[in-house]
Amino acid sequence: MRRILSLLLLTALLACAGPSRGPRTAIKGDHIQVFLEYHGRAKSLSVVGDFNEWQPGQDMYSELGSDNWRCSLELLPGRYTYLLRVEKDDGIHFVLDPTSYEEVRDGQGRRLSVLDLSAAMGDTSGKK
Repeated sequence: MRRILSLLLLTALLACAGPSRGPRTAIKGDHIQVFLEYHGRAKSLSVVGDFNEWQPGQDMYSELGSDNWRCSLELLPGRYTYLLRVEKDDGIHFVLDPTSYEEVRDGQGRRLSVLDLSAAMGDTSGKK
């Protein structure tokens, strides 16, 4: 009986844990491949940030089905700020990445998501 209760408790804890936070990364030569994921309805989705000079349409997400989206970026080690550009029926919205570990405010008071890859591959100097 105790074992069954332990298994039920473990199952309940795992169900409440929710999705993991933060992007998945992989080393690819001198770059880091970053996989961003988004869950929600959208007509189109891209990521804009200082790594692509805030230009929409350069780094598009692919729809995987069931309102799941994924984007792959290849970046040098560094610290980057970004937002998601989400096109919906009611227009275009710039939103924080809900999986980001960190956010900052820019000089205009806007909240931005942070992607910190500065410690990847031993780099501690910041952006290259």
